[in-house]
Amino acid sequence: MEFCAALIAGILAGRVYGETVSAYLLLASAALLFALFSTMPWKLRPLLLVFLAVGFTGINGVEEAFEPPNHIRRFVPVTNAQLTGVVKAPVDHFREGYRFMLETRTLADIGGEKKVSGLVSIKVHHGKKPPLPGDTLSISGVRLKPLYGTRNFGGFNYVRYMKDRGIGVRAWLRNEEKIIVTAKGAALSPVRLGERVRRHVMRFVEANFSERTAPMAKAMTVAVTGEISPDTRQRFIASGLAHLLAVSGLHVGFVSGLAYFILSACFFLIFLAARPIFLESGAHRKSVALFTLMAVALYVLAAGARVSALRAGIMVSVYFISAAIGREKELLNALAISAIIVLILNPAALFGPSFLLSYIAVTAIIFLLAWGGEKEELLKPAAVKKWLARAGDYVTGTIKISVVVSLATAPVVLWFFNKVYLGGVAANVLAVPMAAVAIPSTFLGAFLSGVIHPAVGQLAAVPGVLAMDGIDSVTRFFSSFDGFSFESARPPFWLVALWYSALLAFYFRPRVWKQTAVALAVALVIFIWPQARQAAEVHFFDVGQGDATLIMLKDGSNLLVDGGPNFGGFDAGRILI
Repeated sequence: MEFCAALIAGILAGRVYGETVSAYLLLASAALLFALFSTMPWKLRPLLLVFLAVGFTGINGVEEAFEPPNHIRRFVPVTNAQLTGVVKAPVDHFREGYRFMLETRTLADIGGEKKVSGLVSIKVHHGKKPPLPGDTLSISGVRLKPLYGTRNFGGFNYVRYMKDRGIGVRAWLRNEEKIIVTAKGAALSPVRLGERVRRHVMRFVEANFSERTAPMAKAMTVAVTGEISPDTRQRFIASGLAHLLAVSGLHVGFVSGLAYFILSACFFLIFLAARPIFLESGAHRKSVALFTLMAVALYVLAAGARVSALRAGIMVSVYFISAAIGREKELLNALAISAIIVLILNPAALFGPSFLLSYIAVTAIIFLLAWGGEKEELLKPAAVKKWLARAGDYVTGTIKISVVVSLATAPVVLWFFNKVYLGGVAANVLAVPMAAVAIPSTFLGAFLSGVIHPAVGQLAAVPGVLAMDGIDSVTRFFSSFDGFSFESARPPFWLVALWYSALLAFYFRPRVWKQTAVALAVALVIFIWPQARQAAEVHFFDVGQGDATLIMLKDGSNLLVDGGPNFGGFDAGRILI
């Protein structure tokens, strides 16, 4: 945990622009870390400085990636150009087309051909044969544009978001006719294998699920969210089930459980026939753990190795490695290890909602599991199982987890999305067991369809098809109720800090929790309490195609003029309202 904190401190210090300011913050962060972790042995304290420096240099490397003189962003905009490069994972799939990232090599336009570097996000509007990661492409007739986004104060910074992903230029193609694969990637590439598995599952879902539930099934199994309609997405959000559409710990747990169950039976029979004495030593369980680890890694790759899936995959991997070598690790340390790996690979992930929501939610669940006993002991997996065994029925446990996660993530959700959905507890009680059937059943069906026969796979997927229909019904029912949402402006930082202080005080310092709760309640009332307008106001918003005008009259009525573009499921005016 200490090293993870040092890494995060380095990233935060490095994100502040200005070398002098960053240097002072780095020194202040080092001093604060030494003060907070004063009980750490002196021989380990230098590692705090190492992780602090890794975080600082890592986040600065995100900016430096755009500095080379041949970076492609220096040569755009261009039209009707020819571009070559290598496809990077993951590939995003949509109803009519797809999008992929290209690590560029050369660019040819009216000024001649030149060597370039940097990532380009390429959207193909109509196409059914996307390239695989690792393929070398030659693309003609492509139009390249620099990144741009709205310039509203406090609004979503699209340019910053894309640059944090390493992307500096966008490109569009009407169809895939001008894409030529000049060289295929390595056949044994892990990311290439993961994408092949992903597409096999997608084809299986299309063949066996209804048109209504197929997009949901693709999102919940292999993280293909581009085919989900805005209405379906809104239903999941309003019913408190949006987490089912993002592959995370829940999904990885279902898949790893299925793999462990199948492999346990297989290795038990193998060892029973070959060396029965090995069963007594537990060798078959260690073998199952290692092969389950491989299945989890393949699934994370098939899901695009996104932050939530990567975090869950690393945590599960740490657990199975520990089981294979006969040692147990604390859950908090496993979570910290996964965060360190994710942030070293992509330091900018720290500033995205996916990372924050994922890790805050899992941390809250771990603390919930540890509630009511010796925390250091109960944070171990064996003790967690013991706690779960005596925790009561499933409904009580689901309600507790839903409430705790909602409280822990509410400030972050409100910060990024300006809206919190208060329902979802009852919906989760019904939908999560269905997901526990739908996800493993779909993967089992896809596996049997490819290995044995499509008819066998179709039969195995029947429970998943029925469960997915059930999840769809749950979202339609619970999203029909109004009044379960709370909308607000972005909360100030001091209010977010006070919120988490109250939660931590409730857990670690129950004696002062009441005072903290009263202070939080007063602060929330001050923040939420409506104030009468003293005069009419006029606000202008950048909506990407000119400005929208919001007229706020003194009597409380509002008038929005020219709400901006409305196409492809994107409605700028609806977002403003």
